[in-house]
Formats: sequence, structure tokens, C-alpha cells
Amino acid sequence: MSYQINQKVYLDSSSRTTAGVWISNGSPIVCDQNVTEDLGRQILHAAAESFEGVAHPKKWQGIFEPMLRIAGFKSYRAFTQAARAVEIEFDDAWTFTPLANLGPGKGFEPVMSKAIRLSTSEPTVLAKSLLSAFDQAE
Repeated sequence: MSYQINQKVYLDSSSRTTAGVWISNGSPIVCDQNVTEDLGRQILHAAAESFEGVAHPKKWQGIFEPMLRIAGFKSYRAFTQAARAVEIEFDDAWTFTPLANLGPGKGFEPVMSKAIRLSTSEPTVLAKSLLSAFDQAE
């Protein structure tokens, strides 16, 4: 998952639990959106940190705390009011899906019609595709 707030991009790798739910790995990365080569390398790094079959959490409280901390927010509500979001997926190709911000009580929803799909793993191309998807986020 990725978020854009004030010229910064926050990348958070996620893993699928044994119950099939995707959860944050709890180690978000912050990048300057204007340094595309670094942003692209961090996208590759976040994707490499995504796993399947991790233990399903017994409690959900605090699971988003690392992201709030690195982004400088005290609440999820304030964070969602400021953020644009894009889902990043990699299977046989990369997909950058802009998300519609439904507000603090409802979170984000994929806008599939605006998804960007590409097959290259060239860091600068990945970064530019992510930034383009952020421009499409609602």
C-alpha cells in the first residue's frame, strides 16, 4: 500500500495472513516523491517484503501505528483526511490502483477503471507510474 501526503510517499509492505487477510508488515518507508530513482527502488524493496501465510493477528489495535508515527499523525482520522492512496500489486506484472478516499469512517476503495498495469521493474518507470496513479486517486 502507498500513501501520498505533502510531496512525500509512504510505502507499507503487507502480507497475507493464514486467514487470507492482507495486513501491514509494520515497517513503513518514507520517500521524497521528487527522487524517482530512490522511490522506485523502495517500491521494489516493499514488494520483496510481502509474504503469504503469516500468522493472523489476535488483536488489531495499533496495527496502523507505525504508519501514523512515520507520517507524523496522531490519529487515523487525521491521516486519512490528508492522504491519497494507491494499492501496489505485483504478480506477473505491476498494478498501481488509485483509491478513492471515502473518509475517516470508511477508508479507501479501489478505482479499478484507473489502474495502471506494466511489466517492467525499472525503478524510475515504477516511480513515475505510482505518481501518475496518485494523480488519479480520488
